[in-house]
Amino acid sequence: MQWLRRTFWGLLLLNAILLLSGTIDAVVAMSLVAAIELAAAGVALMLGWQAFRQARNTNDQSKLLTILTTLVPQHIARFIVLEISMLWTLARWIGRRRPDPKRSFSYARRSLFGALTVFVLLTAPAEILLVHLLLPWDWIRWLAIGLSLYGLLWLVALWAAERVWPHQVVGDVLVLRWLFLHEIRLPLASIQQVMIEPAAPPKGRDGLILDDERAFLAVGGRTDISLTLTQPAVGLRYLTPTRPFRSICVAVDDPERLQRVLSQTPSVPHTN
Repeated sequence: MQWLRRTFWGLLLLNAILLLSGTIDAVVAMSLVAAIELAAAGVALMLGWQAFRQARNTNDQSKLLTILTTLVPQHIARFIVLEISMLWTLARWIGRRRPDPKRSFSYARRSLFGALTVFVLLTAPAEILLVHLLLPWDWIRWLAIGLSLYGLLWLVALWAAERVWPHQVVGDVLVLRWLFLHEIRLPLASIQQVMIEPAAPPKGRDGLILDDERAFLAVGGRTDISLTLTQPAVGLRYLTPTRPFRSICVAVDDPERLQRVLSQTPSVPHTN
């Protein structure tokens, strides 16, 4: 998508040259700049919508990120994509849209997001009332309430993500996830061996964690199954690529079923 960025800046440079040479006046130059920006935004929105439609059932964020980085800095593009993913997760949860259960594998059994969400929902009314009583300025009260509701929205989305975005076999690719924040996509042909092998990541943390050439995708400070790869792979943490790894330990509620599905691929041996 670099062509879009280069075209945009090329047209702006041409417009500046025409203005400085006296070929066009300032009014025409400003009108051309506005037209160029509108055209670039329109193309980006069209391509972004196409990428979103293609990825909406698998939550492949990379395509949308590629589109947005042609218009804004990458760290801003990551923030926008994560916000879109959060809202899309809530929409899928409300609409009760789930991946094919035969090709998906949950990992929510040990998660604490359910208990944390219930606790926050029960305490949120008292927190909002306390903010309203203690803060002296109306605008700060509304700002604090807005931030509290926004945080609650994110918490519910993270809880919903465990149900909406499980691990999934999509075509010939195994998609391993932690919510919509961390992700690994592995071609099935790259999986050399599958072993049911409980393990604990360093410091007992959740999500995608790397330790030398080994990765952990943990929930509740534990993993359940180990995958050895034929070639190095990388994951995404908050849409940022990790360093390569050669094996990964994954948390999954039913490791036997995941092993059974993966073993149906002829190139993937398995070990109990």
